[in-house]
Amino acid sequence: MDLLDKIKETTEKVIQDTPYKLVDITRKKYKSGYIFTIFLDSMQGITIDTCKKFSDRIAEELDTMDIIENYILEVSSPGTERPLTEEWQYMKNKGRLLKIQFYETPEIIREITGRLTDIRDRKLVLELKNKKKSPPEFREISYDQLKNVKIELEW
Repeated sequence: MDLLDKIKETTEKVIQDTPYKLVDITRKKYKSGYIFTIFLDSMQGITIDTCKKFSDRIAEELDTMDIIENYILEVSSPGTERPLTEEWQYMKNKGRLLKIQFYETPEIIREITGRLTDIRDRKLVLELKNKKKSPPEFREISYDQLKNVKIELEW
């Protein structure tokens, strides 16, 4: 089991029995060690105080295991720049504007922006942006077509 797997296992142990889920873990080289960033989220979001609490608990577990020296541990919310990958994340962001890259065919990747109006039968239902005042256009994209799904900020 490599280091990221051990950190993942430790994180999942710490967050079990809470509404929070592990979204991702990244590792970056830093001087003589590493910076590990753990991204947590829930249907209600996550606060800075909760991130700090989990950071302290995860670091305490890792230090007890004595598996790594010279590291910095960050716990963060995924933010809008991280892709959505799980069904619960789609549910959480229902009603938001999404930018989606998807496979139209195995060789052709398309990108669309639309408001997530529904999730059904393993498909995202999007209301596409219309430039004219015509009736809204809807598009369904199945999970297995998805390449990248991100929240599009509305200004």
